[in-house]
Amino acid sequence: MEPVAIIAGVWGIIAYFSEVFTLSRCKRILEDEIECLSSKMEDIKGEISSNLCLQYKMQQGDDDLQCWNSKGQDLITKAKSCFMDFGSLRSYLLGTKMKWDAIKLISDLRCHFQAGDKVIKDIMSIARGLSHGYHIPVKQVVGQESSETLAKLKLLLEDDEFGRIAIHGMEGIGKTFLMKHMHNYSLDKFEYVFWISSPKDFTIKCVQDAVAYALKCVFDNYDDLTQRANMLSQTLAGLGKFALFIDSVPEADFSLKDIGIPIPAKGKCKLVLTTRFPAVCRMLHSFKTVTVKLLSGEDAYQLFKNEARMGERFVSTLGGMPQELAETGFGVPRKIVDLATFMSGKDDPHEWRDALHQSRSLGMKNKRLLISGPEPETKRQSKRQKKDTVLSHSSIVDCGTTS
Repeated sequence: MEPVAIIAGVWGIIAYFSEVFTLSRCKRILEDEIECLSSKMEDIKGEISSNLCLQYKMQQGDDDLQCWNSKGQDLITKAKSCFMDFGSLRSYLLGTKMKWDAIKLISDLRCHFQAGDKVIKDIMSIARGLSHGYHIPVKQVVGQESSETLAKLKLLLEDDEFGRIAIHGMEGIGKTFLMKHMHNYSLDKFEYVFWISSPKDFTIKCVQDAVAYALKCVFDNYDDLTQRANMLSQTLAGLGKFALFIDSVPEADFSLKDIGIPIPAKGKCKLVLTTRFPAVCRMLHSFKTVTVKLLSGEDAYQLFKNEARMGERFVSTLGGMPQELAETGFGVPRKIVDLATFMSGKDDPHEWRDALHQSRSLGMKNKRLLISGPEPETKRQSKRQKKDTVLSHSSIVDCGTTS
């Protein structure tokens, strides 16, 4: 036999046993991963008793669990099918490909095992039931006007004569800011406290979905709005003393009964919402409405200094420009905060003069907007369809975090 043939034969034998050894190792690892994932699936199955299973069937929760179980079973079946070829002649001929397939399977099994941690965490979170409520981070109240308004709202929360409270005011006036303080204050007064942001599509169904999500109420596949409203009503009725906060309620042509929020005009339970449209919203029937007023000149200036982080010594170097700039916000907290944030850290008097000049140039437009108030939604939508009208309003600045 020629030396070349001998060397090739020896190399083939070495390569064969090398691949077999590598694949054998992959097989052992696969077996370990299959065992781990199977145990995880059994653990999750054991955690879900009949009552937890019902609680878990809420928005996308049950779908997530079934999807995870199905994918896990597919991975296990696929991994076991690889064992059929390990150690055979085919493993020598296709050893490299089989090795990479096994490595990929091992990676997929491990990733899926980790995904199971989130599944079981969600199940246990739901199993513990509704949360009492969480503290919402919010800045301190500044100024006498805001402090007095908040004090009035707190008294309404504690007064059983008022079960429904509406915080009304123009955009940027501080409605959401005050309601966050009310929410945090309520944590010590009620058994359950819920915060709900109004859905972008403010329909009965979408509002029901938002409330149901907060209450962990299960609609299953029910599409009938009346049936969904009854389920929400029954869920709320069984909670005891609670406070429900709904932020930024727009125009609507349906009632609380349509949604399924059976909070009476008087009682220990509370429904609090913020809105700009009290006159046209049927939901405001039997609500105690509190209107948030514009800040006084003194309060506006104090808010401006706080947000701009200005010390008295620094203020004195700029003359009266900081106070004049605060006045261009016309007592609207969001506008004042935006101006202060923009000027924070600027110490060049020229920058302050430029900012004051630009803010004043927008002053009359902002003032007309304050006087006229918010336009009806239908009228605004009509205007959006007219390009020239949209462009004519594009210079009005309304941005920030306070509403």
